Amino acid sequence: MTVDDDPGVSRAVARDLRRRYGASYRIVRAESGESALDTLRELKLRGDLVAVILADYRMPRMNGIEFLEQALDVYPGARRMLLPLTAAGPDGTALASEDRTTSREPA
Repeated sequence: MTVDDDPGVSRAVARDLRRRYGASYRIVRAESGESALDTLRELKLRGDLVAVILADYRMPRMNGIEFLEQALDVYPGARRMLLPLTAAGPDGTALASEDRTTSREPA
């Protein structure tokens, strides 16, 4: 699951993950912490597993840390990562805010 309030970044991150992992994993995205928690609860009720939760730090109403703390209650076994993403590059790939590197596969 990816969570980012910027629709462009949210789509870019999900697209990058689908390119790399889409054959083996279902990639789910949300554009707020609240909607992501709702989705996680629905997935839990259906018995679906969640392996990784990626969240942007800067989101309105609930920042990434607050979201990941609450997500831990729903899926304690899921890996959680805080992403300081703020923009998408000209080719649509997600850009990290601190070092402006793309989220492409590692070399």
